[in-house]
Amino acid sequence: MDINKFNLKAPEEKSTYGDYSYFVYGLVRQYEPKITLEVGLGPYANSSCAIIQALYENSLNGPTGHHYIVELEPTDEAKQKLSNLPQNLYTLRVGDSKDVNKYCNLKNQIDILFVDGNHTTEYCYSDTMLPIMTNNVNMENGIIVFHDAQMSTVRQAIIMLKKQLKLKTFFLPKISVCIAKFDY
Repeated sequence: MDINKFNLKAPEEKSTYGDYSYFVYGLVRQYEPKITLEVGLGPYANSSCAIIQALYENSLNGPTGHHYIVELEPTDEAKQKLSNLPQNLYTLRVGDSKDVNKYCNLKNQIDILFVDGNHTTEYCYSDTMLPIMTNNVNMENGIIVFHDAQMSTVRQAIIMLKKQLKLKTFFLPKISVCIAKFDY
């Protein structure tokens, strides 16, 4: 299937945000998660399109995964882009990410948690902790991906979470990403 099936940016159009879309696409293709949760859709749904495309391509050779998205106020453009995607591959929940458990009761099933919502320290922290504390994240094999990790507020939340949860972290500064895994 063509990489642009679900309207990803062409390689010559990539910006830092575009690079993030390609990064999450590659991560989902390689990791082959069954369940993903993305907190924060963004104005254009670029990363969701990339994740859903990767889930679709993965389903051609095995079980179908599912992408959950929690967004407080999705833009019309984001909703339009999502409406063109296979409906069986994603669920959009409109509401505050502080109510994530109300929207996604996925007991120990989230393989990849994408944190890209409100970029305050408080929200980044709670957008990560709530799915973990409500036992929705696969603690044994799951990973957390923080976007905009170069922002001081997001970095501060990551540092707090790293200490509290004993996370191993790896930063990719060119695309402002931090990948975290539980360290047992």
